[in-house]
Amino acid sequence: MALTALDDRTERHPAATYWGGRELIARSWRWPWPDGGTDDDARKRRTILHEVTVVCRDLRSDGAIEIVKGDRPAGPGRRQTFLLTLDNEPLFLLRGKHDRNLDA
Repeated sequence: MALTALDDRTERHPAATYWGGRELIARSWRWPWPDGGTDDDARKRRTILHEVTVVCRDLRSDGAIEIVKGDRPAGPGRRQTFLLTLDNEPLFLLRGKHDRNLDA
């Protein structure tokens, strides 16, 4: 999220605002993204997007991000605007909640 969040404040948005969506987050993790139109590809996309939602929920509960617009989970056709609280300690990493091999 930090890679695509605003670096500087604008007239309408504070710095560290992110609204790129769950697919961009998933692709940033370099997970294989199934672009095909098969039912299996659709299932894999839903699984990946669900995992992004779970991680965003954890980041939110740990204080690493805040929801700026709305407070319902992101979903198909529903992007959320997040504010990254980049001064926070990455406690979720220290606690080992998300031990993943993202390079695999």
